Amino acid sequence: MLKALRRAYSISRTSWECEFGTLPASDNQVESERNLINFRQAIETYVRREYGDIANIFTLMEYPEYPEVDYDPEELTKQRDPFGLKKNEVKKLLIIRLEKQEKLESDKPKVYALINGQLSQESLDKVKQMQNWREFDAAGYPLKLTRRIVATHLTRIGIDNEKTKLEAREAFN
Repeated sequence: MLKALRRAYSISRTSWECEFGTLPASDNQVESERNLINFRQAIETYVRREYGDIANIFTLMEYPEYPEVDYDPEELTKQRDPFGLKKNEVKKLLIIRLEKQEKLESDKPKVYALINGQLSQESLDKVKQMQNWREFDAAGYPLKLTRRIVATHLTRIGIDNEKTKLEAREAFN
């Protein structure tokens, strides 16, 4: 994976880590936002190429949804579909939907580990300061991790939650 990324970006390991991998924490709000944007763009490109639709967590801030297959059971009867063509088509669509859902579920822990592994120690420490880190980390949901990263890098997180909330309100009003 690392070799493929180096070839794709044609850069050395140290510059790769700065450009793609690590998200440095910063006390400077503008620099922190710029680092976050660069990190999200780079990791979103990689995740979209390697894992597909799950990369929506970086742009839409939600998991992809695969709609139910809409069909009328009356259309699948022997009288209306004597050769079973519609029934086979519906069956294939159901299988495709299930495969996409299974792939999404199997990719969640991989993407979580990828994101978590690319955070700098400073950023990881910032994210760990939020409540319920152990349960959160054990669950391994990449969308929730992405939201925590955004929350911690767009606002200054401190020990005093009330002060942090006040700073966030002032910054975004």
